[in-house]
Amino acid sequence: VDADKVTYYRIKKCKDGSLYQVQNDKPTCDVGCPRSRYPYSEHPGDLAGEVEKCIDEKGVWFGYLSCNAGWVASGEAGHECAFNDCELKNYPYTHNPNEIQQRGKTTNCKVGGNNYYQYTACDSGYTLKGSVCQAKCQLQNCVINSSAKGYNEWSCAVKDKMSCQVGDAAYFGDSYLGVIAYQPDGEGETLIIATEKNNGVTPFGTLAYGNEYTEQIGHSLSQIGKKDTLMYINEMKSNSDLDYPVMNACYEYSSPRCSHNVCSASEWFLPGSSELKQTYPFKYILYNVTSQNVFREGRVWNNCVDMYNNYAYIFDYGTGQANYQSKRSKLIYFPMMSYTQE
Repeated sequence: VDADKVTYYRIKKCKDGSLYQVQNDKPTCDVGCPRSRYPYSEHPGDLAGEVEKCIDEKGVWFGYLSCNAGWVASGEAGHECAFNDCELKNYPYTHNPNEIQQRGKTTNCKVGGNNYYQYTACDSGYTLKGSVCQAKCQLQNCVINSSAKGYNEWSCAVKDKMSCQVGDAAYFGDSYLGVIAYQPDGEGETLIIATEKNNGVTPFGTLAYGNEYTEQIGHSLSQIGKKDTLMYINEMKSNSDLDYPVMNACYEYSSPRCSHNVCSASEWFLPGSSELKQTYPFKYILYNVTSQNVFREGRVWNNCVDMYNNYAYIFDYGTGQANYQSKRSKLIYFPMMSYTQE
């Protein structure tokens, strides 16, 4: 160009397909794939929608063009697919409850690859509690099988076995026991949590686990609530310095209008970690039928080893894991009872 004697060039076409691209009609070739459009360095494994790829010097990059059902566009410029923002607490079933038993009308919400369901109306004989169709689970002919383990083991017949599942209201005669928190598929113990105040005990109240300076009992605990609660109660009876108010409250609980041993004081216990873990997959059902936020992400006292003298275990419904906390902390608790189905 005149005096400069310099030659200038204008790019008309870029090489190697998407490796170099003319950007915004400018006569330059840009190296690289814009991360706002191609956030993945490899194909997303969840296959949440339709993708396109871009190749640059660092490899192959992917961005979503559209999202499948159950996923929604997110991220910068919408080139990522995230779980559908569905209020899962309102959809407690991860499979259609009507596949188990016809209880009413349902609606669903798709999250990722899973369908979540809630009841919107109940058939005759069922009551809509939250988004769960609750039945009255009637226990009858409850008897003691054995006391060889040092505590009563009850077995009960159920008027209609198919009517008993998690979230149902359990009754013995006219005595309301509580809500079924775990129903085994086959052999095993049904777990019931108390939900109503009785005998001076308020389920879902808060209490300290025990005196911070109470000595460790020193037993290897089983993580089974009834056995361990009874052991603590017996220790307190033999040693006036021991103080475990949560254990004592659960042990002294009895059902409203209880007229049978199965629901009386001494048959209720503070659940152990293994029992609380069994209830964890059903936490949204329990939240819906009890309206207790603790089942969403709260912590409850767990009947497990009295750790390092000053600490005791808790169960976290936010993570599904056991942890530990100072025994002087005031946390939520609830009594539990169990029976095997004849």
